[in-house]
Amino acid sequence: MGAPISLAALLALVAVLAALFLLPAVRGRGVQVPHASWNRVGLIAALTYIALASFTHHAALARVEEFAALERLDVQAIGALPLPPSLWHWDGLVLTPRGVYEKRMDLSGKPDQVQAAAAPPSPEVFPLEYRFYPDAPENSYIDAARRLPEVQTVLWFSRFPVTRFHKEGSDAIVEIADLRFPHVRPDRPASFTYRVRFGLDGRLRSQGWVRR
Repeated sequence: MGAPISLAALLALVAVLAALFLLPAVRGRGVQVPHASWNRVGLIAALTYIALASFTHHAALARVEEFAALERLDVQAIGALPLPPSLWHWDGLVLTPRGVYEKRMDLSGKPDQVQAAAAPPSPEVFPLEYRFYPDAPENSYIDAARRLPEVQTVLWFSRFPVTRFHKEGSDAIVEIADLRFPHVRPDRPASFTYRVRFGLDGRLRSQGWVRR
């Protein structure tokens, strides 16, 4: 899934879920529990998770806003997205006219990197860590791609779009990726990446979502 958690944590989670689902089947004990009781337990667990996620979302969003203010970013859109299954790992995104800034966060009690970066230098200070995904410089191919109705729909859907441009032989390629969907595997493009291909004469050759 690309979540920033260790293999040991994943194995522990699998063991806990297996116990929750399989232990009630031992000697038919789970069958003796009314369906209404199982439903109540599931509902309570779901509401508890939503409440905790809502609480941690406010904390994560506050850190992203503090990061944007510290860097004096020209904010066009800002958000904090969860990295499940952990409630403590979040992906902070800031859309600016030049591209998208990404800041991964851990809310499990470690020092706040944004606050630490603003403090005087110290051996215990954590550096301000983030990634910047710049948009490709404007050119005629990117302008032509953005005029396409399908691309306009993609840009309407994408909250944190990044435009990329490269050449493949004589073809010009324009790609638009939404950073809400992380790049999990290096050998595959990120989900919801839209590609427009132009020929040497500037005519549209193909367009659509990147599948592989």
